[in-house]
Amino acid sequence: LDKNRNGMVSKLELIAAVSQEKSIADMLGIDGESLLSDEKSFDELHSLFEEISAGKKGIDFEAFAKHVRKACAERTPRSSRMLEIFNLIDADNSGSISKLELVA
Repeated sequence: LDKNRNGMVSKLELIAAVSQEKSIADMLGIDGESLLSDEKSFDELHSLFEEISAGKKGIDFEAFAKHVRKACAERTPRSSRMLEIFNLIDADNSGSISKLELVA
């Protein structure tokens, strides 16, 4: 993302990365394909940049990592919910899921 390697991702660098790399767009929850043609997508990216950068001119690694960790945590089910799902699949309560239990 940091094309000029100054330790910060500028808004222009972020726009370029999101519009060129689908994986980055997906990770940030932005439609990169319509970014430059759809005002709503552009506004979403602008708001996201402002949120992550906290009003600074760029996003440093610490701020970016904090945002990614938070976004991943929000998308990942809570541990208790994951255990509940695991236990539903583990029909024989062996503590592991067999191929048969997985396809059943």
